[in-house]
Amino acid sequence: MYRHTLRDMSLRERTLLERHASPGWLSRIGQRLLSRLGSNYPGPTDFATDLDNGIIEEHKIQTISFVQAEEWNDEGPIYFFQLPAAKILLLAGQWLFDSSVVDERLFGVIETYEGLKWPRIWTVVRAPQSGFVFAVTQETDELVERCRVVEWGNLPALGMSLVFEGSLDSVEADCKTAYGRLRHPWAGVGPGI
Repeated sequence: MYRHTLRDMSLRERTLLERHASPGWLSRIGQRLLSRLGSNYPGPTDFATDLDNGIIEEHKIQTISFVQAEEWNDEGPIYFFQLPAAKILLLAGQWLFDSSVVDERLFGVIETYEGLKWPRIWTVVRAPQSGFVFAVTQETDELVERCRVVEWGNLPALGMSLVFEGSLDSVEADCKTAYGRLRHPWAGVGPGI
């Protein structure tokens, strides 16, 4: 079971994105430095695009299995989930420990199992361009186990959430391909996945 829906952005969601679309000078400098170091975290233009479009994605997912990446610094949890049509959903970052984003039941699963398990059915609400995540909620108590762990140190930083083409079997190569498309959209297909 998988359901992908689009809806209009709420006032609360709009307010959260506005802070990122017009950052202060120090945040803009930090974003430029991260970009030059090879990171692909969303910038003010990504947030502004989401604001202009006014659309939010909701993905209701039935997890069959998932892949976890090892942290090599202090990024926070990093998970990859298989979606239909040969696509992957990445969720990554310290925000997975934020109780204003992750519901209490799922937070308990993340803390208790430390990436070994994930809910069978859950929902993520995100902005399509920036990947900003507004909410992740657990829909059932049934849990599934991860299928494997990949080494994050060999993978490019792709932001807090991203939907990209690929398979859990080849997630390492698929991450690198997605990164190339995001960094150089003029060289091929671009990020519109």
